[in-house]
Amino acid sequence: MVGVTSFADLPPEMIEKILEKIDCHSIRAAQTVCRQWRNIINRRRHRMNRQRVQEIYITDDQEAAVTLTITHLSPSFESISNVKIAEYKELFDCLWIYAPKRLSISATRNELRTALEGIPDWWFLSIQTLGIYESACDIDALSLVSKAPHCASLRIDPCFTVDSVTSLLDCMRQIHELKIRTKSKTITADDTTIDALIPLSIACPQGLQSFWVDSISTDFSLAKMFELFEKGHFSPRCSLLFEKVHGSESALRNWITTHAQQVLYASEQTYNFAYRDVEIGISVEQFVP
Repeated sequence: MVGVTSFADLPPEMIEKILEKIDCHSIRAAQTVCRQWRNIINRRRHRMNRQRVQEIYITDDQEAAVTLTITHLSPSFESISNVKIAEYKELFDCLWIYAPKRLSISATRNELRTALEGIPDWWFLSIQTLGIYESACDIDALSLVSKAPHCASLRIDPCFTVDSVTSLLDCMRQIHELKIRTKSKTITADDTTIDALIPLSIACPQGLQSFWVDSISTDFSLAKMFELFEKGHFSPRCSLLFEKVHGSESALRNWITTHAQQVLYASEQTYNFAYRDVEIGISVEQFVP
């Protein structure tokens, strides 16, 4: 009589392959079966089927050390769940099973910064939008952006580790959105920023949709702005918000009048026009010599 082979008799390599086929909702249960399975899953996390979710919002301003607010994907509606994590060192143990499209972070303590730095690069591969808000610690925004090669949308409050929008763009491979929300003079943008912005917009299939840097110190020339209009790749509608531009408003108005297919709206320092089959809205807070 031929003996029956049990799971325990299988070589570790075969058990690894079997566990990698388990659906994401059964991984947690599989970890509790035995120490061998738990060790294999923990060692091979990057190969396991992770649960795709719309967004994860990581915050440390609640009663727990860290709170994960998870927006789940659903054909008809979005459901939200919360995961409370008692200790910062447990963050990745709770986080790894999820593959979010959007990641938002609100950090107030350096312990969360340290926990974020310990997350391996492979976990960030699914992220398309990254938001870093209200950071009261030295969170390394440049490092986080560099870890997310498919991230095309950034929504960020000025933080201590970023002093230049150009350095932020240098960490990206494409750009769809950049929104800097809070007023700050510690981060700047200039013509080198537009030099970096143009190829990133071309690399993005959806094109540039939003570039909002009116809350920080900008130092753009009109000539470089015109180069962005002429060479950049835009979404069907694009909004550009600048704080300061070197040149005159009359020169901008004359360029738009000469080159635009249609001027849709014009008022003091704000213009909306069609150019290269794209609707571009631009606002400039001040013009300087």
